[in-house]
Amino acid sequence: MSAFDLSADPELLAGFLDEAKESLDGLDRRFVEMEARPGDLEPVNAIFRAVHSLKGNAAFFGFMAVKNLAHDLENVLDQVRKGHMPASRQVTDALLEGLDVLRVLVAGLKSGAIDPPDQAGFDLLLTRLRDLPTQTAGSSSVLADLVLVEANSAHLPDDAKAALARIRQALIASGGQKSHGDPLAEIGPLGRLTAVIDAVAAGRVDDGAGTEVARILADLKSHASPDDAVIVAEMIEGFNAFHPTVGFDSLLISYLRERIPKLKQETAVVSAVSALTSTNRRPRSEDTSPRSEGSRPRSEATSREAKTESGPKSMRVAEATVDAFLDQVGELLVVGDMYAHLHKRLAADPDTRPMAKSLRRANETFATVSNRLQRGIMALRQVPIRPLLNKVPRLVRDVAQFRGKDILVVLEGEDLVVDKSLIELLDAPLTHIARNAADHGIEAPVAREAAGKPAQGLVRISAATTDRMVTITIADDGKGIDLAAIRNKAESLGIAQPGIAMSEQDIVDFIFAPGVSTAKEVTEISGRGVGMDVVRRAIDESGGGIQVATVAGQGTTITIRIPKSVTTQIMPGYLVKIGNRIFAIPLERVLETFKAIPGDLQRVVGRGRCIQRRGDLMPVLSGIEVLNRQGHDWDQRSQVLVAVSANRRKLALVVDGVLGVQKVVLRPMAGLPSGAELITGSALLGDGSLALVLDVDLFQNEVAA
Repeated sequence: MSAFDLSADPELLAGFLDEAKESLDGLDRRFVEMEARPGDLEPVNAIFRAVHSLKGNAAFFGFMAVKNLAHDLENVLDQVRKGHMPASRQVTDALLEGLDVLRVLVAGLKSGAIDPPDQAGFDLLLTRLRDLPTQTAGSSSVLADLVLVEANSAHLPDDAKAALARIRQALIASGGQKSHGDPLAEIGPLGRLTAVIDAVAAGRVDDGAGTEVARILADLKSHASPDDAVIVAEMIEGFNAFHPTVGFDSLLISYLRERIPKLKQETAVVSAVSALTSTNRRPRSEDTSPRSEGSRPRSEATSREAKTESGPKSMRVAEATVDAFLDQVGELLVVGDMYAHLHKRLAADPDTRPMAKSLRRANETFATVSNRLQRGIMALRQVPIRPLLNKVPRLVRDVAQFRGKDILVVLEGEDLVVDKSLIELLDAPLTHIARNAADHGIEAPVAREAAGKPAQGLVRISAATTDRMVTITIADDGKGIDLAAIRNKAESLGIAQPGIAMSEQDIVDFIFAPGVSTAKEVTEISGRGVGMDVVRRAIDESGGGIQVATVAGQGTTITIRIPKSVTTQIMPGYLVKIGNRIFAIPLERVLETFKAIPGDLQRVVGRGRCIQRRGDLMPVLSGIEVLNRQGHDWDQRSQVLVAVSANRRKLALVVDGVLGVQKVVLRPMAGLPSGAELITGSALLGDGSLALVLDVDLFQNEVAA
């Protein structure tokens, strides 16, 4: 296997790899849209532009396997958009396979491998792409003409654009219309050059455009006047410098467009072509008026737009650098707490009270700046959730075709940005749940119609956010979860006792137990009862939770909630006193705080002491018993209880006092004694003391222990 050494400029390679991965990640959904909407050029052109850009960049670096595969994918896409090839399942399957192999090749480049890991398989894929059947040639030139019209249809009303789309579909279906010939054949080389460049800029071009431009430039050179010959020579030199390596990028297009108006010959033809193809056409009544600033030639306007609409500048920063900076911001928060504690001491002494007021104002400003700094650095870690959601349509499409189903995927909340760590955390759970929805949830078309449903099933994925949590919802309109089958399976595995009354939620929760599945057969996709337990464990470890709601015959909704950031150690803590120590409970786990008297508590077999609260029977644990292993006086006149969410269930913890809410910086603790598993770390408080941070999920293990 070959290796490519770019140690001289690793940042350039890193930029290419990041850009390649980002562009490929968004294509799965586009391919599904292309297959679902025949004749709609928008998804085809979006894919084409991404693949074309990747091809040019790969050629620049000398990654020929990537370049060659992208080239063949580009050719197929061009045949599809010209109407020479249908966006059939056969074509889409081949294109998706090519996309997967592109991902493998790009991933291999990170380790220096530029050859395919399976050269024979790679060659077979290229052959498969090149051998895809095309439509009959009769309508090809008509469709080619239509492509040119559609390339410059921005000025047309919506009904006209819709008519063009219908004409295109009809031509694809007929496959045998009479050729209308080449509409540019009679307008001369400069007119043809203008039209080809306009088509390239619109993204509607095949690989032959480069050959055509080279031929036109050679034709212009052979007939140019002495003045024009200099300009044409510049155009040829620029074309030869750019096109072989990067193709028709925006810089080359601007370079050629800037020089076309300088040529003196055939200007009338160029003006005619520009008038026909300009996306900013003016009413006929304005044609004889002097040219205004807003109606300059397209090449000049495009050049200026390229300079002024280059977008916001960006820079590449290592993730470790951002996290190190965030750690230092956490230290600032601790310093702010120290100042607040110092202010309390000064305010308590009449002699230093004036100084305390000044310190309070200064610390308020310090806290404001620190909080802004924290929010700013957290924003640097945020990335769009769109690439994660865009994987689902392709995944569901593959399952649906394997199982003979028809499933529509609807995505909501794609513009949401989340902490980068959440993308990695949610990838596997979302993949597994979406696959289950398509495989087990949605029925076959015949079964759906027999149940009075549309033949096409629906899977809806939505993303939303609150102040502290990100919520992902996966809903389907399938048959729902068979609760009786789930219970029978759980009883057969020995994890549920026959005959014991259980709530619907208790039964549903068994789907998260290893080995529980109601699938009648094991397929390549699922059915082994492996996966949902892993999904729950990953979400629980992040401090989040997962809930399942199901209605027989109507479908299932699975909701995932996780903290906005699972990497930062800065968190709001709920400070409580237990014995002579201070403990911090993550605020997101605290439900409420209330008082109880001994008569409020009751003993329940198998659950120990419990309390009825807002319709829930919650186990009650004594903090002093659980943490200090000391006896607790349950006969006190009043007990302070903190209700928390522990491992998806509610429980109440008896504490000796509540100290309030404070931002804390979690620090790992080494050398904890045996029995201190309930402690997940420590936090330095403003007075220099340490608060021990509790892992409330583990408290469930203490219930009735």
